[in-house]
Amino acid sequence: MKLLIKNFLILYALVCICGCENGKSYKNANVFSYKDFTEEALTLHGEILPIEVMSNMPRVLCIDSIALVINFNRDYYITSYNLNNFREIGNYVPFGSGPGEMLDLRDYFFKDDKIWTFSMNQQKIQIYSLSQFLRADQTIPEKIINFNEKQNCNVLSLTSGHIITATSGHKKTHLALYSENGTFIRHFGEVPDYGEKLTLVEQEMAFICQLSNIPPDNFLISYLGTDLLELYDNIGVLKNTIHGPDHFFPDMKQTSIPEGYISNIGKKARYGYYSPVFIENEIWILYSGENMFSYEKSNPQKPLLMNKILVFSKDLIPKRVINLDIPIYSLTIDPANNVFYGVTLASEYCIVKYLF
Repeated sequence: MKLLIKNFLILYALVCICGCENGKSYKNANVFSYKDFTEEALTLHGEILPIEVMSNMPRVLCIDSIALVINFNRDYYITSYNLNNFREIGNYVPFGSGPGEMLDLRDYFFKDDKIWTFSMNQQKIQIYSLSQFLRADQTIPEKIINFNEKQNCNVLSLTSGHIITATSGHKKTHLALYSENGTFIRHFGEVPDYGEKLTLVEQEMAFICQLSNIPPDNFLISYLGTDLLELYDNIGVLKNTIHGPDHFFPDMKQTSIPEGYISNIGKKARYGYYSPVFIENEIWILYSGENMFSYEKSNPQKPLLMNKILVFSKDLIPKRVINLDIPIYSLTIDPANNVFYGVTLASEYCIVKYLF
């Protein structure tokens, strides 16, 4: 009997430990799983295009039959390719600190016939006319915006004309609102809360995110280190938060170094969402769920390749899963031709094409 009671107490203790770990939850988040995707899953087959990408962290943006690719290994940050004949067209955004140049290119996106490029190092945005950008190699930006606060990580231009940035250095909030000319207005957006106390260094690494417009008047925050999505409106009100489909949380550990502190990846860390795209009232987003620690140990200095797209309604209702036979890094869609593109790694980085 004593042995039975002892075994029961050990089992009970283990259940309690697991329960406490599994009992974590994000504040006010709606939890979902794969069974909540109501439409039939799709499996698509890709075609590798004869376009080699000279970069170790490539991203691609498609505009009609032209692909704009971030190429960090050249004197220009962006190279364009013709997707019909696969020829290189031109190079844009030169490296440097002079007029029209950038010391780094953290983010770029297309909005209202304009190309927006963002330098994190210089804390500035350069805006180009799309038609001029695609016609000439030495394109001059038609507008430059310099932020008067200096802790911005990536940017988004809202339909209201304001600019949203993901920002760092703040314990309780991680978004900032700016005027269309880069004047700071206010901080907002609570850092996701799942009951774990994080240092500021751990928090900034844990909640690395991307921003994406969801027309007509919302924007999406997707997180790389947790499977969390948040939907905000254009005035900064949180409308919906969903957590899933695998329900994991960040695992980052602060470490001391001579220069200060850094955040290292914990063994439970996993990759979440990347490269959200809005198309025909749907949100398409690459999803991983893979263990971050194991992947980066086996694939040093290589971007994560993902073989799954999760599709949601514009209100974050799960719709369907798209499985890819060739995994990709970065997602861009050409809705006019029912095609999407990504970057994959064969012998070199190259563009892969999918019909849908």
